[in-house]
Amino acid sequence: MGAKVTALVRDGGRVTGVRVARNGSEQPLEARLVVGADGRNSAVARLAGSRKYNLTANERFLYWSFFEGADPGAEPAVVFHRWSGNFVIAMPADSGLYQVLALPELSELPRFRRSLEDSYLDYVCRCDPVARALAGARRVGKLFGMLRWEGFFREATGPGWVLAGDAGHFKDPSPGQGIQDAFRQVESLAPAILGAINTSPSALDEALAGWARWRDEDARDYYWLAADFGKAGVPPAVLPEIAQRLYQRGKMDLLLDLFNHRSVPAKVLTPPRLAGAAARLLARGGCDRRALLGEVGALITEEIRRKRLARHPRYVPPETSANAAPAVTGDHHAGGVLDEHFRP
Repeated sequence: MGAKVTALVRDGGRVTGVRVARNGSEQPLEARLVVGADGRNSAVARLAGSRKYNLTANERFLYWSFFEGADPGAEPAVVFHRWSGNFVIAMPADSGLYQVLALPELSELPRFRRSLEDSYLDYVCRCDPVARALAGARRVGKLFGMLRWEGFFREATGPGWVLAGDAGHFKDPSPGQGIQDAFRQVESLAPAILGAINTSPSALDEALAGWARWRDEDARDYYWLAADFGKAGVPPAVLPEIAQRLYQRGKMDLLLDLFNHRSVPAKVLTPPRLAGAAARLLARGGCDRRALLGEVGALITEEIRRKRLARHPRYVPPETSANAAPAVTGDHHAGGVLDEHFRP
């Protein structure tokens, strides 16, 4: 504790520990396996040369704070409200506080920078349930923010090292799945390590490589779902239509279970449901037929692209961000993350 990792210790091509700096001196710490669980700006990942792939850029930014004296009603609920390009999340928190998150589109960032407090309050009160809950409430503590991030997968393991949690995989925070992902990964990673740590290095590497394949498979569909939640603009018309249909038929749990891995996107946003939603909207009239069919076509095209990326990941060269340049294929090492974390 209280030490900074400055380098990885290697024996040939294998990581066998770390060098740490503490109290003005450095020392090596040896280990059969180095686990990097040090966040999305992971030093272990950087020192190991782990590559990022399949990056997604943020299209929104995030500010959140806490309120005392809020009145969320007799049966407080989690508010997850995305409408007409707006996006607000709110929920009861510890100590009687009420947490409210604003996720505006990046186009609104200049306004927030000019007048942060007023812009934040104005934005979250666009959501009627939140506006009612905050009537008479007082904001307490700091106003926290994340302005730039990128979603990514990193190569999860190599000789003598493995990455867990945000160090190896980070998705758009809109659906709030990061902590859940970390626990899911560790619940699977710990048995893989324990089953092979006392065997040969090659057997350990093989076990961790198997776990890495599981991680990508487990997280892939939810990664793209989170990116879709975080997109700017209005969602394709067929998606709220599918949600409304599930609600009318008493099957809303299928959609809600996407947040806890009890259902998977492919079994909720199915081709028959997509086709049915489009047919109902066309029959109902009042919509732009060409625009609607274009949205459906774009969804199908994007799904094909994502399946292709599952087979052939797109890696990024050094110092490349999803916000700055497109990903490229090839044997390049991953670079830095363009990220700002403001605490006014």
